[in-house]
Amino acid sequence: MTKTRPTNDRFSRSGMQEFRSRNAWCLLLVLFMFVAAAPAQVRCFSWNVARGIGDPVAVEDVFAAAADDRPGFAVAPSIIALQEVTSSTRNDLISIIEAAIPGVPYAEAVYTSSGGEDNAGGAQMLLYRTDVFEEVVSGHRDIFTGAGRDADRWKLRLVGSSDEAGVVWIYSMHLKASNSESDAAIRKSGAESIRNDANTLPPGSNIVYLGDFNVYSNDELAYQEFLASGEGRAQDPIGTGSWGGASNAIKHTQSPRLTSRGLVGGGMDDRFDLQLVT
Repeated sequence: MTKTRPTNDRFSRSGMQEFRSRNAWCLLLVLFMFVAAAPAQVRCFSWNVARGIGDPVAVEDVFAAAADDRPGFAVAPSIIALQEVTSSTRNDLISIIEAAIPGVPYAEAVYTSSGGEDNAGGAQMLLYRTDVFEEVVSGHRDIFTGAGRDADRWKLRLVGSSDEAGVVWIYSMHLKASNSESDAAIRKSGAESIRNDANTLPPGSNIVYLGDFNVYSNDELAYQEFLASGEGRAQDPIGTGSWGGASNAIKHTQSPRLTSRGLVGGGMDDRFDLQLVT
């Protein structure tokens, strides 16, 4: 059975992670460190919001919890990437986040206008803290990944930085769901399109690939494509080994729902939502 949207009474959330820029080492709990004009640590949050069909109160609770996440110090995410967003739910999501994380200055990055925002796959949406980042608007790009879906690429620069060390490129995706050979082939093709784009970025770029990858195992070719050699080569912060079975529960990102109630149930037993970093 295909499962792509977990949670807490509403959407599906991706893991958070810790990474040191240009040093491929991470832990599952968002922090990545830049060494630009001055060191900076930021949290990156990713969630498939399932077209906004869940309970807004529960969703607000999840965003509030993300701002109080531990271990380490609690700090509101500097980057919030959402998948399966529709044009009609954008403003509602922004209002929920503002209520959940009051006083933090978020701005919406370029939103796609590719025409697929309201189809079954939805679209990507990015919010960033304006006290941490500024967007380089010319860096945005839609990247077709098959099945009527586009990934998005954004370019963010640490406030006060002036070189490539202070830049992070974010790729958010929602790859094709389901577990047939043809579905896996579409995911692989989509991953190739993203990597082809990433390989054109400046050498040594800081890149985060995140979203609902819908991959079923660590040997699936779409996942392996992100780990393949080249300038955009990614590392997996929790390792590239198997994530199947109960013994790997700490790696699973979906679905906390045991019963669907209109979303996707089945329990927390898959790793569809990932964050990979260079």
